[in-house]
Amino acid sequence: MQTSTVIELSRKNVSYQILTEGHLSSAIECLSSTFQSREPMTQALKITLEEFEYFAEILLQKAVNDQLSLVALDQINGKVVGVLIGEDFVTEPPERIKTVSSKFLPIFELLGSLDKAYKQQYPVESGQLYHIFMVGVYKEYAGLSVRLIKIAESIAHKKGYVGSIGESTGHIAHQINTKRLGFKEVEGIAPVYYDDFHYEGQRVFTEITECQSCRLVFKEYRLTN
Repeated sequence: MQTSTVIELSRKNVSYQILTEGHLSSAIECLSSTFQSREPMTQALKITLEEFEYFAEILLQKAVNDQLSLVALDQINGKVVGVLIGEDFVTEPPERIKTVSSKFLPIFELLGSLDKAYKQQYPVESGQLYHIFMVGVYKEYAGLSVRLIKIAESIAHKKGYVGSIGESTGHIAHQINTKRLGFKEVEGIAPVYYDDFHYEGQRVFTEITECQSCRLVFKEYRLTN
């Protein structure tokens, strides 16, 4: 399924489309540059742009096959200016994820602990929950993340998913999720506090000061969507 909606945003024509092979190069650049420069855990672990690009290419190749991810395109220059990676919540990671830099391992463990806690407390099957895994938007296109998520959720709902789940890794992302998109923190799943998190005996996220924790958030789709 493909969707394409044109809106006017700060005098820029932007369209939204299902991620395809043709978007890959520009999508890798967008996702990598936005996360490497602004995402708290990525910065704390000093993941380089090259390391993130390799990671992003693996994820986006899988996303092309899954047909659950979106890009925002500047229609004037054809550039991908926003990326949302969505997936089934119980999907297995791509095999090549084992080849990424070991710097990513603390992130995998932290996010994995939240997801594991949810699945233990709230059993879920394939096709039920849409996982909003990553959203990256260039600064000059601030605001597109909300539209990306809303369109992605509409697509997921039409495919039979009953709700969305995601991890708020930063303060701004959490505010957008809870204040503008209707997500709620998952009852019974405690946030992971960065200052307390240990990986192989080391407190690897003590440099994160702009937010205190990573939180799991959930939203059930309304029947009228």
